[in-house]
Amino acid sequence: MIHYVGLDFETSCGDHSAWENNAPIQIGLATLNGVLGIDVHSSLIGGWNWFEYHWQEKAADVHGISAKQVDMQSGELKVKDVDLLVSSWLTDRKRTNRYSTVAVGWGVSWFDRPFVSVYFPKLHELLSYRTLDLSSVCLYLANGSEKKHRSIKDAAKSYAAENMSEVLSDVTWHDAGYDAAAALLAKEYLDELIL
Repeated sequence: MIHYVGLDFETSCGDHSAWENNAPIQIGLATLNGVLGIDVHSSLIGGWNWFEYHWQEKAADVHGISAKQVDMQSGELKVKDVDLLVSSWLTDRKRTNRYSTVAVGWGVSWFDRPFVSVYFPKLHELLSYRTLDLSSVCLYLANGSEKKHRSIKDAAKSYAAENMSEVLSDVTWHDAGYDAAAALLAKEYLDELIL
């Protein structure tokens, strides 16, 4: 049985510069929790050297996390600490079979999963190499039509947003925990179109 885990990162530079000294500054994970709904975990990641990694204010404008917030975190949770924290969180939810624990999200295969491979060795051991990229699912359902792709993607995100109040009510898009949970809800919407 496949266990889907919502995965999302917020970063210091944004999506279009994923490997140009871009630091992951927030991770979000979400798992399905039986009939009760969705469990969500989110952590800020500190300890980055801003002479080595880049910081773009346009990325901060999107996710709303300032360099100061990340720097304040550096004394507490550096990437290795967050790796242990999120790995334990996922293990506590019995999502530990690497072959059946598949990350799901928007752009998860090309953007989020590589951060796990590079910075999160413990989490990397728990997640399958396979991913479920919701953008690819939308493109498949749209039969290659960009207009239809956008329509399906917007509908899936709308469905997720409408149902997020039952999961998380105090955050919104571009919070890694919210986006990870919303990915599971968007998958639920897309499942109905496929089935």
